[in-house]
Amino acid sequence: MLINIFSKNKRVPEIELMKAFAIVSMIFVHTAEIVVEGNHIYIYSVEAMILFVLVSFFGGIPSAGVFMFSMGWGASFSKTATYKTYLNRVVPLFLLGIVVNFFEQYVPQIITPEIFGKLEENLHTILATDIYFFAALASLYLAVMKFFKNQPVSALIFSAVLLAVCIFIRIFFGIENFSTENIWLDTLIGLFVRENEFSYFPFTVWIFFPIIGYGAAVLYKKSWSLKERLLFSSVTGIIAIVVAEFAMEKFGVIDGVLFATLDITLGNYYAMHPLNLLCSYGIIALEFFVASIVMKITNNYLPNFILNMSKNIVGIYVAQWIILGCMSGWICEISTVSSYIFVALGVLIVSYFSAIIFKEIIERIRG
Repeated sequence: MLINIFSKNKRVPEIELMKAFAIVSMIFVHTAEIVVEGNHIYIYSVEAMILFVLVSFFGGIPSAGVFMFSMGWGASFSKTATYKTYLNRVVPLFLLGIVVNFFEQYVPQIITPEIFGKLEENLHTILATDIYFFAALASLYLAVMKFFKNQPVSALIFSAVLLAVCIFIRIFFGIENFSTENIWLDTLIGLFVRENEFSYFPFTVWIFFPIIGYGAAVLYKKSWSLKERLLFSSVTGIIAIVVAEFAMEKFGVIDGVLFATLDITLGNYYAMHPLNLLCSYGIIALEFFVASIVMKITNNYLPNFILNMSKNIVGIYVAQWIILGCMSGWICEISTVSSYIFVALGVLIVSYFSAIIFKEIIERIRG
């Protein structure tokens, strides 16, 4: 029955599982970032250091990377959405990004300026390139893909050219190598390249994930057997990671993906080198491989809470930043691993139910 449900709704259980895991990782890493910002407790505890290294990894590509990968995947699977659908999403996503930035950036500065900075000195952070600003720009790419939905060669050429141009820009501009001397303009440019610490998801780097997500969905729909999908994802994933790691070692490129931490490699993570992107593909491919094995073992069974998390990503993302922003003054004072885990789980649970309740209220109002 579950298989029929997935077939009817065009949902792939492996992707739903990956998205749900990404949500859990996302909330744990965002909570950890606030804790570390406050007092760096991982320095004083081996257990905390190990935990935060794991949280940092799983809160990286398996979280944000999977979210953006699923943007492209979902667009490829959608038969009802047109290019106008994605064009109409651009402005609402930008506005949602402003809301998220208010709670993510402004509220902590208002509550605890001695830790997060004074608001009057950081008003430009309302333009910080969080995931929804990126999603708005990515919607333009997906609109083009829908425009070329009956022209696969044109879609492939456009994607390849866009990716090549973005890689060139990333290599040419580097990481925070220049400034216009205007912090507002610098932060705005951060929508496209890593310009300062608030350029979290610059378009020229992270568009890689919707592109490969769209392409992976196209391959998935080619009626491959499970064995073929497992072979392809495992082999290409391992090769991508091995080649990327060898090349990074050879050319002195910092690995901000496989060995990312919560502090020293953040710039290299957000402004990933093309070799980091290659490694990122390998991570997602192997995660898809593991998810496929899990779905095979469980006969495509996913608990309702997993499906609900996957279906309510937007609401959960916004809810968690409202909670984290308002509680940031207290969270940054956490000094034990157990307290951190308890708070992160609490934020996850409250965000989950808040998103579901809000969605039900909206649906009733519309009804």
